[in-house]
Amino acid sequence: LTIIYGILTLLMGVSKIQWAVDMLRFKQKYWIVAMLGSVLTTIFSILIIANPFASTSILWKFIAVSMIIEAVIDLISIIFGSKQLK
Repeated sequence: LTIIYGILTLLMGVSKIQWAVDMLRFKQKYWIVAMLGSVLTTIFSILIIANPFASTSILWKFIAVSMIIEAVIDLISIIFGSKQLK
């Protein structure tokens, strides 16, 4: 289950990198926030995949924290990204 979660998170990170690059191409002001979120998502997913069975308790706490950080960064990029479209 943990490996599947890591792979799905990695796929989301890669798609977010493309989203951040698209924001840069369209000259969005806060593209760096989306890029930061995508890089963090990718790093977290690689760490999850690299060592999924070390300590289940620590791993699930790490996953919870990474999901919260990812959600906050996504929310910030959506808010600032939508202001650029107006």
